[in-house]
Amino acid sequence: KRLVLQIHGTGPMEGWDKTGYATSTNTCSKRSRMEAKEKKADPEENKALLVTKANSLIEAAYTLTLNEQRIILACAAQLDGRKPPPKNTFLLTVDEFQALFGTDPKSTYKEMEEATNRLYERDIRKIDGQTKKRMRWVYMAEYQKGEGRVKLGFSPEITPYLTMLNKRHTTYQLNEVRGLGSAYSIRLYEMLARFRDTGWFAISVD
Repeated sequence: KRLVLQIHGTGPMEGWDKTGYATSTNTCSKRSRMEAKEKKADPEENKALLVTKANSLIEAAYTLTLNEQRIILACAAQLDGRKPPPKNTFLLTVDEFQALFGTDPKSTYKEMEEATNRLYERDIRKIDGQTKKRMRWVYMAEYQKGEGRVKLGFSPEITPYLTMLNKRHTTYQLNEVRGLGSAYSIRLYEMLARFRDTGWFAISVD
């Protein structure tokens, strides 16, 4: 059986080309830019942060909590999906996390610490069709308590699904999932984003 859904408003977003990459540096909302400025975000805060994933990674079987997913996405947004990774580790401060996702300052420190501590144990249990694999998301995940920041390194097995992608990938603005309140809703968004050009989403169901 196949479930087929029609997706409304799925054409390329304003400021994007047909491949999903930004064609303008002004695609962030004014609110997001103001918040980023207040939190002393990256100097290139006027540019939209993009997340690029191979479609096979989007379809893979894995479990992440909401904040684990957010940390992964915020670090993935530091990559250019068309190019090799510029570095092996990525930093994400509590202030940046708050600015990106609008979290409660009172609880963000504890939530990020807990999510970071669990990330090393998280894996992907199925990817690339019927090929069965188990791969860790990260080879290291460190919460620097005194600095209020996360240091994360994507595992070598995962990096090819986030970089050097020329086909069969999906790119979206990180800001688009800012308001989503569960890891499941983020995953559903990614699956629907794959089909924004066709307007139809089909999935096999048992």
